[in-house]
Amino acid sequence: MHFFGLFFHELSHLAKDILPFFAISILVGAFLDSRLDSSKLLSYFQNKSQSVLAACFIGMLLPLCSCTSMPIAQALKAKGARIGVIVALLMITPFSWLYSLMLTYSLLGLSFVVGHLIFALCSALILGYLFNFLQDMGVQGFAWSPPPLPDHTCHNPAHAHYHHHGDVSAVQEARPSFLASVFRIASTLGPYLILALVVASLVMTLLPETLMQSYMSHSQVLSYGIAILCGLPFHACAGEEVPIIFSLLKLGMPTGPVFCFMVTSVGTGIPTIILAKKVLGMRPTVLYIVTHVVLAVCSGILFQWFVPFFIR
Repeated sequence: MHFFGLFFHELSHLAKDILPFFAISILVGAFLDSRLDSSKLLSYFQNKSQSVLAACFIGMLLPLCSCTSMPIAQALKAKGARIGVIVALLMITPFSWLYSLMLTYSLLGLSFVVGHLIFALCSALILGYLFNFLQDMGVQGFAWSPPPLPDHTCHNPAHAHYHHHGDVSAVQEARPSFLASVFRIASTLGPYLILALVVASLVMTLLPETLMQSYMSHSQVLSYGIAILCGLPFHACAGEEVPIIFSLLKLGMPTGPVFCFMVTSVGTGIPTIILAKKVLGMRPTVLYIVTHVVLAVCSGILFQWFVPFFIR
């Protein structure tokens, strides 16, 4: 009985954090799908040199977490945006939430805010350009095809055509209505969101609360492993990871593994992983998670090494 009480507590907590912003993201995604001309969108998001930078800039303006930004990613994918653009957007969005940054500054100090933002920007650029490279190389799972042309333009090159590298020019497209886009995105991602909430709640119920406190101070290697193990399933939204980080630091945990846990919990989480598999596919999702973990460990090591020079 105690188990079910904890499970439903975690489920209600996650739902309260995620569902409102997920609904906002669906509305934004539906607007992109129904109102935005693909040719105008892709003029920015198909450019090889500027598309990832544009995605980073846009992602920094969105008050969404890694999970609730998925409907926007789904809409951009339907419009034919490059895979690196979508991954960069998903990577940087949860790290640039103003409220989260203010809370981080108030409890953890300027060093954590700067490290937070540097990790987000560098990781988004690395992942974005890596995924675009794999798409250009035609690697299976990464080589998305451009969206199909409407029937009334498919046989008339005078009205619309695709260049050989997938760019769109002068496309006269039949865009769906806003409500139809809302229904399509919600019905596509909604079941996966429900599954993600249930699985994440189950994992958080079974995961011992004292796992990090018990093992993170034993050795550097083990502490980073525990940080990843705890950070991957944990879904941090709206700065809720900051009080946990503050408590761990007060207990004397090393700053490197704690920072590693921080960026892992913000950028991944079970809801994000499940939804990313639907939007990106299996291979891109696996690479996204593995690369994120590697960058998180490297950033934790660098953070622990550099911070003492700035706080002396």
